[in-house]
Amino acid sequence: MNRLVLLLITITGASFLAGCGDAEVIVHALQTGAAEEGSEPTPIKDLQVRLLPYDRDVIFDSLAAAYPVPQPEIPDTLLKLRDAMAQAHAEWNETEHRWATVRDSLQTLSKTMQGMSRASAEYRVLYRDFQQLEPLEAELSKRKDAAFARFTALQSEVVKLSDEIRLKREAWEDEAYAPVDKIILERLKKLGRPELADTTQATGTARLKAKPGKWWVTARYDLPYEELYWNIPVELKRGESLEIRLTRENAEVRPKL
Repeated sequence: MNRLVLLLITITGASFLAGCGDAEVIVHALQTGAAEEGSEPTPIKDLQVRLLPYDRDVIFDSLAAAYPVPQPEIPDTLLKLRDAMAQAHAEWNETEHRWATVRDSLQTLSKTMQGMSRASAEYRVLYRDFQQLEPLEAELSKRKDAAFARFTALQSEVVKLSDEIRLKREAWEDEAYAPVDKIILERLKKLGRPELADTTQATGTARLKAKPGKWWVTARYDLPYEELYWNIPVELKRGESLEIRLTRENAEVRPKL
């Protein structure tokens, strides 16, 4: 596994926690990058955040390095197919939205004209608008159906190839990472510190209190075609509060199979 590049770790200063010598980690999980430029980040709620007294990446990396066969890679052909599928899905959604807007306008015009005198000037204006929109609705309907057909065809290819690669990678992981639970248990006993966890609230915030020392903040966030993964080391000092932002910018972005 690739080691995570660390960014956006902010220490709030000497903010002492009352009543104990523990430290506190305040995690803010925010979704960024997918929205339009200039828009505010949105909180990620219901995200499980774990605070580990060991570096899980080091354990998994060492097991992978020790295994005699490398993990099957995700081929570029699959990644390109996934990108094409995502683009086709976006095009389908955009076309469907445009078609629905025009269709709704036609329905509104049709209802408005009902009961009106066809000889009236207002009716003639509305009818002219209706005639202009009707061929546009038909054209957008064709585009929508074609975009959906492209998306489903690509999706079928992606699912088939993804299943094949995922099964191979999972079989490799079952073998290569077989000792991981035992290794982690021994590491926890040696360190004398447990794993901690919390779930982000509607504000995207989770709070964890822990003994001073070296810890790792770990979380995973699923997106439609990829996963955001964080494994951020922090040094906790007695009585201090540490704030961390989990965003796309400081995550490892992994393709999902």
